Amino acid sequence: KPDTAMTCADEAIDLAKQINWQMGITLAYRHQGYVYYALTDNVNAMVYFLKALKAGETLKNNFLKASIYNNIANVYADLKNYQVALDYYQKYLAASVSIKSQVTEIRALSNIADVHVELNDFSTGLDYYQRALSIADEAGSKEISAAIYNNIGETFLKQKDYALAYNYYTKSLQLAN
Repeated sequence: KPDTAMTCADEAIDLAKQINWQMGITLAYRHQGYVYYALTDNVNAMVYFLKALKAGETLKNNFLKASIYNNIANVYADLKNYQVALDYYQKYLAASVSIKSQVTEIRALSNIADVHVELNDFSTGLDYYQRALSIADEAGSKEISAAIYNNIGETFLKQKDYALAYNYYTKSLQLAN
């Protein structure tokens, strides 16, 4: 129910502004960006993600900043503006490392890999997937490792290396089971 979600976000912004709660304002803007993104309205999604980024500048909250960087990068990637997407994914990665969040670091590395694969820079993409896989394996996250193995399989499939693709799909399936 995007209309209801947007109404709630509008109310949240009004209330947060009334009590001068900067975190609330930032989160509400980000939520509006999510709603527009879900509606595939990338222009308005970007407007509100950038508002959230600006509103959150003074908060010094790298976890929130990382999330917003990822949102912005996702919009650019969807628009196939890959160079700008990579810039924001790199910011997302740096913020993820600074907060020592393995899950967000894995997600950032995987997103960067995805963009490189889209650009047919398979070698760089595979390097980023391997970095993400190393962290996922170290954390013992079989679900995440399975997803990364699947992405690596997709990368080899795009290169028509069917044997390696099959190998990675099989690893993914074994972990998923």
